[in-house]
Amino acid sequence: MFARLVGLFCAAMVAVGSGCQYLGLTQQGPQAVSSGAALQASRGGGAEDLTAGESAAACVATAQEMVKNGWDGEAITVYERALSFEPDRKGVSLPLARLYARVGDVDRARELFQKAVVESPGDSNVRNDFGYFLYELGELPAAESQLRRALELSPGEKRSRTNLALTLAAADRYDESLKLFEEAVGPAAARSNLAVVLAQAGELSKSREMVASSQAIDPTIVQAKMAKKWLDGSRATKNGGQAVQSTDFQGEVSVEDVSGKSVVRMVSDPGER
Repeated sequence: MFARLVGLFCAAMVAVGSGCQYLGLTQQGPQAVSSGAALQASRGGGAEDLTAGESAAACVATAQEMVKNGWDGEAITVYERALSFEPDRKGVSLPLARLYARVGDVDRARELFQKAVVESPGDSNVRNDFGYFLYELGELPAAESQLRRALELSPGEKRSRTNLALTLAAADRYDESLKLFEEAVGPAAARSNLAVVLAQAGELSKSREMVASSQAIDPTIVQAKMAKKWLDGSRATKNGGQAVQSTDFQGEVSVEDVSGKSVVRMVSDPGER
């Protein structure tokens, strides 16, 4: 808490007139941040010298720094201020949609994802992130549509392929899901991924089969080992065929992306995962 208060103090973000003047967000101390003409403060100019676009740019830069420090609520406020200066400013809708999704404001997140699609219809990152958002809501046909479009735009994007695999698995289309997982992360990791998804769906017997298949291909897969440990434990036996919540794994088992790292949110921006 103390570090957070220090960080907020060091942010020193001041909305003066029509501008967002700010200092860099660091816990080591205030650091002036410049973004060209948008930051007249770095040259001694006042907020009254800024155009609406420059004020919006300063707010966007401030919000980006806040996101880096984990201050989602504060970043939302400043991103919204940027849009108050320049409502049609591109590049704001997607990061702001992610933040609203993260804090649980589904309606505002959906509105901004849709706006981002209109602004950048050919951006596979937008389609990927919107698709994952819809997947998390259980809107599987809509999620599949967005994710397939993402893959059409960027066929080599393995994160979108993994997200689509998750979506198809949630729709009980396990064979299709496995194929996509294999394309994204290889046969052994694909099966351990699907084992986790099956366990969370309550398909414990099928999950055990996938774990065994994964380990037969590559006995060193850590995720498969952890999934097996859980499935062999008392909690899995007690739960029987009931769905397993991700928290039941105590953070030990999760779907992995192509880099081998556990997936928190399969979005396009690594900083948002």
